[in-house]
Order: sequence, then C-alpha cells, then structure tokens
Amino acid sequence: MSKACIRGHTSPATKIFIMDLGFVKDGDSTLMFTLTPPQTKDAGIEVSKGCYCFVIDVSGSMNTPAEVTTDDGDRVSHGWSQLDISKHACNTIVSSLDENDYVAVITYSDSAKVILEWSRCDAGGKLHAMATIDSMRPERSTNLMAGLG
Repeated sequence: MSKACIRGHTSPATKIFIMDLGFVKDGDSTLMFTLTPPQTKDAGIEVSKGCYCFVIDVSGSMNTPAEVTTDDGDRVSHGWSQLDISKHACNTIVSSLDENDYVAVITYSDSAKVILEWSRCDAGGKLHAMATIDSMRPERSTNLMAGLG
C-alpha cells in the first residue's frame, strides 16, 4: 500500500515555506521531492521573473488520500488527495507570479499531455492557468519517463 506523507516548515533565514512530500510504500520511506514556492512580498526578497513548467503526475495513484504525520506519529487525512495537494501547490505558485512570468502545464499518466501551452501570467492568464490546473483528474497508470521525456 502506498501513502503520501507531507511535512512543512518555514526557513528561518528566508521566511519561505518549504513543503516536503514523501511517499511510503510497504513501510519503506522514499522522499520524492521538495516543493519550495517562489518568494513572496512578505519574505523581503525580490521575486525573480521566469518561465515555470509544471509536470504533474495524474495517474490513478494520485487519488490516494494525502496524510499528515502528527508529532505523535499518527497519520491523519483531511479529505484531500495527493493530486489535490499538487493542484493547490501549483495554483499557489501561479497566484504569486506576475505579467512578466510564463507558465505551462504538462500532465502524465500512461502518456504525457501538454494541457496548458506557455501562457503569460497577467490576470486573465492566471485565471486560465488555475482553471486548467483545477481541471486535472486522476487517470490510469504512471509512466514517469513520459513526464520527463
């Protein structure tokens, strides 16, 4: 059985929130990635301009409940799936971008699909990007190489 484990902390140096998402399969813990959202105005760091391409796993396993591990080691689910957490993280990043930034979204399951071509992050572009991200649904199996290829 696979489960997600989400841990977060705020870096004292930068005051930027950092989220670690780990996956546990049959008792073996494997850290998948660390998500660090772009800088915010509150952090006192100038936001860098750029192009952000999200490559998101939409395989059926992403419908698994996302669980938080408490300080006591208990695993608690708040009703969100792993894909819900991924969508929220992407939308948080998109909302922090401005008209000089661009975003694209690629999903992968059995194969990879570009669901959002490069889009400028003006007000309309952000709304379109976030609606596209929100429309992602779990599909079939995982082909990681399709997402990376």
